[in-house]
Amino acid sequence: MYKLVPLIAFLLLSSGISAQDLYYQRGVYNYSIGNYQQAIEDFNQSLKINPKALDTYFYRGYSHLYLGSYDKALKDLRKVMKHGPRKPEVYSAAGHACSELRKFNKALNYLNKALELNPRFAEAYNNRGVCYHRMGEYRQAIEDFNAAIQIDSAFALAYNNRGSARYYHQNVAEPTRSDVELAVRDFGLALHFNPNMTLAVRNRGVAHRLLGNYEEALKNLDQAIMQQPAQADNYLEKARTEAQMGEHEKAIGSFLTVVKLDPGNADAYIEMGNSKSRLGYHSESIKDQEKAMEINKSYAGLAYYNIACCYSLMRDKEMMMDYLQKCRKKKFFRNKYRYEHFLKDADFDNFRDDEDFRRFAAKVRKKVK
Repeated sequence: MYKLVPLIAFLLLSSGISAQDLYYQRGVYNYSIGNYQQAIEDFNQSLKINPKALDTYFYRGYSHLYLGSYDKALKDLRKVMKHGPRKPEVYSAAGHACSELRKFNKALNYLNKALELNPRFAEAYNNRGVCYHRMGEYRQAIEDFNAAIQIDSAFALAYNNRGSARYYHQNVAEPTRSDVELAVRDFGLALHFNPNMTLAVRNRGVAHRLLGNYEEALKNLDQAIMQQPAQADNYLEKARTEAQMGEHEKAIGSFLTVVKLDPGNADAYIEMGNSKSRLGYHSESIKDQEKAMEINKSYAGLAYYNIACCYSLMRDKEMMMDYLQKCRKKKFFRNKYRYEHFLKDADFDNFRDDEDFRRFAAKVRKKVK
């Protein structure tokens, strides 16, 4: 989610053009229309003829960046850094790639260098803001998005990213209502400057859901789906909204669309299982939780917790306690917010006064941070 440097204008010559230039110019044209894979193939051919053409490495690096091949992008961009003049665009792009690879210190080094070379480089502020956001430094992220917007008041992506960062303002577990209202305003500004930014439409839908404005939320999410019908995240947020409204049958249908479009979406299986449990389909819910763990082992603690909930609702104390113990071993309850939720979770009301359950709750309390 970044704003890349504007495409440099070029002309295709009608005669006297070398094969290397022809591949290069065709690659730049394919880059300009978003045909990044074909652009890379053209740049590859151009580099076979002239392996020292830094502009070609630059554009191939950006093409890899758009396709999510961040290691390949870095390799090309570092070559440009090593052999070419110091350009802020190159350092900003390298910072972008490192941020995507979660190499945050390297990302910040590159982005700081970009801003050293050009202190009014809005793209670099935006990219550094995204990096800070991923590091959990939300205040610094907002400051960088503010700086980007101050330089370029029509920077739609920076408005969108600032709106997203507001969800996590002051590192709270849940955003305040005022934070979310400001986020809605930011998403609206993003869409004012770029009406086709589906990401901002979806984010605005999520913000309305957080405010309890479910009709507005669904309106935005349906618009996002219309604009990008193959984007699984649009259906995921719609499913979450339907689940929050208590319309779990509809939510399950939307979650099924998510896993059809993105079979490796562990979030969808976790949350679809929760909706099935709300409807009393506990055995089916357990299968979904297990599928989520199969996809992503890091979800084991959450999945074990949800399975324990299912067994509690099925009044199977032995299995409930077994999965709570598995959950504890994954250090799930060390998070204060999770532990407090566990104490209030109505799914365990069947065993709230049970001696073994109370002993378990007291034991995990000692490890809460």
